[in-house]
Amino acid sequence: MPEYTFDGHCLHTYPVARDAKGRHIGEAEPGDIRELDAPLDHMWHLTTDEDRAAMPSILAARERARDEERFAGHVRQLRDMGLNAASLAEITEAGVPGGLTAAEGLLRGGVRAVQQLNRQQAGLPPGKPQRRPRNPDSDQAGDSGTKEA
Repeated sequence: MPEYTFDGHCLHTYPVARDAKGRHIGEAEPGDIRELDAPLDHMWHLTTDEDRAAMPSILAARERARDEERFAGHVRQLRDMGLNAASLAEITEAGVPGGLTAAEGLLRGGVRAVQQLNRQQAGLPPGKPQRRPRNPDSDQAGDSGTKEA
């Protein structure tokens, strides 16, 4: 069965197309190699040795891109959880190779881990988790959360 390489510039969906073995194609990414009875459209060409040789670097680049997306999402989550600026800067400066693992560890620990790291960074002793500061914009009807005597 001949192999064809997808030449498209971005992800392309084939909702009903099947490969030579009858399996649903689904999505094709640039550089994908599939066994097909014939090219699905103008974005496929017969696979060459160069296509096969390029496949490991294409897969590595895809993995790096996915890791970068995951890392950016983790940094946003940590910022939203209240992680201090110094720790966020440290993680982002480490980049994907060093910061992804640290970010995932903090996210697994949740808000408690973030609060603990914030306390350590501030030089405060371990203690009860700090409450997040109140956002005055979120108070309803001017209630600041304090009781008047």
